[in-house]
Amino acid sequence: MHEISLHNVKKRYGTITALDDVSFDIEKGEYVTILGPTGSGKTTILKLLAGLIEPNEGEVRFKGRRVNELCPEERDVGLVFQNFMLFPHLNVWENVTFGPHMRGWAREKTDKLGRQMLDLVHLFNRALSYPNELSGGMQQRIALARTLTPGSKIMLMDEPLGALDARLRVELRYELVRLMKGLGITTIHVTHDQEEAMTISDKIMVLRRGKIEQIGAPMELFLRPRSIFVANFVGESNFIEGIISEIKDSFLKVELKDGLTVVVPSVDGAALGERIVIALKPENVSIQKGVTKGINHIQGVIERRSFLGTFVKYSVRLETGDLINSKVLTLQKDKTLEMGDKSTVSFRSNEAVVYHHPKDGVRRELEVE
Repeated sequence: MHEISLHNVKKRYGTITALDDVSFDIEKGEYVTILGPTGSGKTTILKLLAGLIEPNEGEVRFKGRRVNELCPEERDVGLVFQNFMLFPHLNVWENVTFGPHMRGWAREKTDKLGRQMLDLVHLFNRALSYPNELSGGMQQRIALARTLTPGSKIMLMDEPLGALDARLRVELRYELVRLMKGLGITTIHVTHDQEEAMTISDKIMVLRRGKIEQIGAPMELFLRPRSIFVANFVGESNFIEGIISEIKDSFLKVELKDGLTVVVPSVDGAALGERIVIALKPENVSIQKGVTKGINHIQGVIERRSFLGTFVKYSVRLETGDLINSKVLTLQKDKTLEMGDKSTVSFRSNEAVVYHHPKDGVRRELEVE
């Protein structure tokens, strides 16, 4: 039995469709991030699960039980937001034990849970401090401890790290996963941060215009994106258009501009003469100085070189006119490669992902709004 399920859910705000026939299942203890551009429906899903709004159509189920009509307090879910929402006039201990106190729990039980939660977030020594005496990271951990104290087994987080600086976000993201996994809590975490989603998730759900583009493990979305949008939104991709000139076994020979050809994996329904789109991750594109020959070797000129810390990114204008990016580990980069150099980019056939050409064009498929 799934811990959380949405079945054919639609949600409209007036004439705007926020969610359009959304269905998914989440298992007990999974850490799932929802990734997508602004207005894609991420927060709407959290509100539906929390009971803050109801769907116009479809069902929300917890452990197989329909919960559409249940109010928030009957759903036993925790909510953590980007703004910490701590009570400024209460100290840390009073903030963390506020929920159990309002529910009328016994003092002994409340105190025990309060100590456990503050120990979990490593802040028991700040129990008598007030929110304005804590750093942003500490405040968010206290907000998390307060949400965990009632013992909810489902946690909903809306950009919980968004208000923190970059370094603190990296530190706290792993703390979040450690806490949720240690307590066996099923977590849904909304974020705009692709790196954050890739590093902490069991599954990532990519939303666009109220629909699920893809849901799966981070590696699956990165290496085998099901759509052009996902290929570009999760990580980064190069896109090259061409026409199928030959179909042989499980591979296609594709003609690019200027008569150049490449060999890529086939795609269901491929037909001779069909226009297709080839997606290549910059990490899978090799670059060498000068002209080299071989399968999937294309010549070009380096237009730009960018230092990205771990990687160096080269932007190469191919003889087809396409601009293609290659990311090379900084320690492995060729120090002789300079802007304006003639070079050759290459890729392995099985590292390309092929799509039928979209009827509205590639540019339209890449739009986030």
